[in-house]
Amino acid sequence: MRKFASYLFNTPKGVTIEELSARTGISIDTVKEMRSPRMRDKQKVFRLKNVIAIAIGLHLPFKDSIHLLRNAGYRLRKYDVIDKIYLKILSQYYDYPVASCNDYLVALGLLPLTNNDNISSYL
Repeated sequence: MRKFASYLFNTPKGVTIEELSARTGISIDTVKEMRSPRMRDKQKVFRLKNVIAIAIGLHLPFKDSIHLLRNAGYRLRKYDVIDKIYLKILSQYYDYPVASCNDYLVALGLLPLTNNDNISSYL
């Protein structure tokens, strides 16, 4: 979990806290908490959906997304139906906006990663 906070502390691709919040629908306070230097020293578990939303919001390629998930303490299982859907999103839709991924999940009858009302745009 420490590696996860360290990864976000050194924001990839020059993305600000505010921009990451706007892209993902995750509150600024939560993004700040996730990026906080003191999180590098804690064993905090972040919601799986938030970690996936960050990977999509940063448009991370599949391998980088899996690395981020593992550093956050998650491993998606290929035999779990919902995990398979998350793996599909991370591998095929990583360059889409989080809002589009949320719409896809809802169309499948699942809960979205985050609330689209909190996402500033589909870009």
